[in-house]
Amino acid sequence: MITLVVYLFLICFAVCAGNVVELDGEKFGSIRSGLGSRNMLVLFYSSPVNSKESEASVQVWKQVSSPLSGLVDVGMINCDDFLDDCLSVKVAHFPQTILYMAGDPIMYSGPMTAKAIFLFVTNNVLPPVAQLSTRLLDWWLQTEVKGRKAVICFHDKFELPHSISAIATMLRSSHAFAEIRSLSSDVRERFRVESLPAVVMVNATSGTFISYKGEMKRKELVEFLRGSAVDENRGTRIDESIAPAETFGMSQLTHETFRTLCDEVCFIVFIPHGNDKETLKERRKRMKVANEALTFLKSLKKRSGTAKFVWASSAQETLYNAFKGLVQADPAFVVWKVRRNRAAVLPAPLTAENCKSFLESIEGGSATFHSLALSPEKTLGMEDEQEELLEQQTEGDSMLPPGLVDWSYPTNIMQEKQGADMPSKKGSEDEADADALLI
Repeated sequence: MITLVVYLFLICFAVCAGNVVELDGEKFGSIRSGLGSRNMLVLFYSSPVNSKESEASVQVWKQVSSPLSGLVDVGMINCDDFLDDCLSVKVAHFPQTILYMAGDPIMYSGPMTAKAIFLFVTNNVLPPVAQLSTRLLDWWLQTEVKGRKAVICFHDKFELPHSISAIATMLRSSHAFAEIRSLSSDVRERFRVESLPAVVMVNATSGTFISYKGEMKRKELVEFLRGSAVDENRGTRIDESIAPAETFGMSQLTHETFRTLCDEVCFIVFIPHGNDKETLKERRKRMKVANEALTFLKSLKKRSGTAKFVWASSAQETLYNAFKGLVQADPAFVVWKVRRNRAAVLPAPLTAENCKSFLESIEGGSATFHSLALSPEKTLGMEDEQEELLEQQTEGDSMLPPGLVDWSYPTNIMQEKQGADMPSKKGSEDEADADALLI
């Protein structure tokens, strides 16, 4: 009798220590009728006097309760105390397992091991996760999310990670989950997927994309998905204006990089802002054309001074609008003489051939340069450094030694000696503009 009391105490301790619910007749009746909001895996057990295997099964239940958390509830009922309830579902032996799905029972007849029980549940419980192709992703975001936060899991396995399945079930009222197995280059670029598996959360209201960068552990993932703000330690906001998938070594022109990138002449390629499929396609196209133009520029013989090939986003509105105002059109490709604050904009669509012709016209002195309405520091949001920049500009248009040109290609700063002479600076500013560009 004493042994039995000790055993029952240990059973109670094991149940209380884990996530296992000890059921009585009333609670079990609610599960059978499907009144509960969750699915439940139920263990029917007895005392060691009636079933020696029951003791081991209770320990198994303690092991599986944590991995199955979120996917199903885990419960157990002592048939010594609630025999009529056990007989009503035709429990013929102990221990026995039944999975209740909205009240519908699924009998388990396999081995009573943690791994076998876990596979039994995951094979029968379908998590609320949409299986999408990349083609259907935008449709799903627009029509199926319905005001919830959208969570996209990218992976390359046969099955969705079980942690994601459990979390999807747990957060189904506030989050809509989807999985994508086959990743195209468009999707990798759009969501900045560097390795698999990857999780991206989308706020349907603001359209903000946040990429999870922590370990694929359930607790950390749940905290990330439930968070109202971006935790820099767990998530990274996907900025649509950050570098394209392939920059060919070109740096982004910002007010932080202006001094090092554009001290003389800047070749600027503007890429559109956005991360939809068509915009991403245009971004890749422009960067490819820019790389071809850069290669062509390298082949030109007549050049001196210093020039840099850079890219900028159309989201940099002040910079973008400053050049757009010169031609009243999209300034896809711009040559900016920073010290003189004059710029020439490609007058035709951005193609490799048009860029080559444009560069040849600049080299030959026939390109048209316009004066910018804003000073370089205001164009780049550098008003606080205006005086210092103006002092530098009044020192004159000093150039690098004759025959030295440098550019970022493909990733490192390279310098190459050239035999070109320094262009003459006599004559008016317009005449100087007509000369070969100092590149």
